[in-house]
Amino acid sequence: MKYLKYFFIALFLFGGVVTAIGAVSFMVPTQQGNYQIVTLLSATSTIGTATSTNLTGGGGYAIVAGAKHVVFYFSRSATSTNNGSSSFTIQTTKDASAETAWENYNTLEQNVATSTYPAVLSSVSIASGTTTTMVYMKNLGFYAVRCVGVLTTDGANTCKVGIEN
Repeated sequence: MKYLKYFFIALFLFGGVVTAIGAVSFMVPTQQGNYQIVTLLSATSTIGTATSTNLTGGGGYAIVAGAKHVVFYFSRSATSTNNGSSSFTIQTTKDASAETAWENYNTLEQNVATSTYPAVLSSVSIASGTTTTMVYMKNLGFYAVRCVGVLTTDGANTCKVGIEN
């Protein structure tokens, strides 16, 4: 009878350890990252240069302050003749007023299938046709970004930015 008492104490202690280990192994994270997509240029078909801050009703720029990752999606849609091309440049500002202090951003990264290292670009060009190109913002620390699209001959430009906070 004396040993039975120790047996139950050991069983209780051992059972408590197993329960604690089991509870830890089933922990599930309750908070996920926050990802949003902002349209900077929406199917702009004006031949020449269009800057997203020239858009009416929304400011045309996206706030990226505090972002963990920033990805740009540049798209060109073709028309019936499909002879034109598109080029896109990103501009940044460190100033919260975001209206006057824009500078060209020259370190966009694009993963290229033929290289081990990503290409570092100052602008992205899309030849005739309909396609979307995705590039990453290599260096962060800016307040806001905007898009400058140049369209030649025909087609339409779209520029979107994905921001993960």
